[in-house]
Amino acid sequence: MNEHVYLGIKKYVVCLDKRTGVEIWRTKVKTSQLITLIVDGPLIIAHAGGELFGIARRDGRIMWNNGLTGLGYGYCQMASEGANSSSMHSNHAAIARAKKHSSPS
Repeated sequence: MNEHVYLGIKKYVVCLDKRTGVEIWRTKVKTSQLITLIVDGPLIIAHAGGELFGIARRDGRIMWNNGLTGLGYGYCQMASEGANSSSMHSNHAAIARAKKHSSPS
């Protein structure tokens, strides 16, 4: 299952073939400035627009979502027992870059 790369962009989670760059699937979640992703076994956990989504890696189907009622729309830092530390480092770096680019000059 390591032949894919996953993107969180605009309102989509996108799966690409790592060798060719060909799009495998695209799933609409919510419009968000930043979509945070972690890969955990058969799922991609995505945070977008104040909601959390569990997306099947195989076909991009949304397996579940949680509106995170009462928690607002801010950035979300995630951790999972199945996610490795390099993915967490990447998420932290992406959030830092997004904050830097979104802050008023």
